[in-house]
Amino acid sequence: MIVIYCQVSLFIYLKIISANKDHVTVTSASRYVQDRIEGSKLVVLAPSGHMSMLEQHQEFVEAVASFARKCSHSSSPANT
Repeated sequence: MIVIYCQVSLFIYLKIISANKDHVTVTSASRYVQDRIEGSKLVVLAPSGHMSMLEQHQEFVEAVASFARKCSHSSSPANT
């Protein structure tokens, strides 16, 4: 069997989640990454520190869930 696959476009979705009071992984570093990766999205959780996934649990979960919905919707055969 021979399988031929051609990928015309490559889409990479990147969501960066940062926290406004994180002194370990500072927001400016997150903005630096976002500025250099076209199409990336930045979410800054506030008020929150380094444990933003616990401090702003609902906002963190929604940011991850919206990313997962976009990726699963975009990867379906009807959308490629």
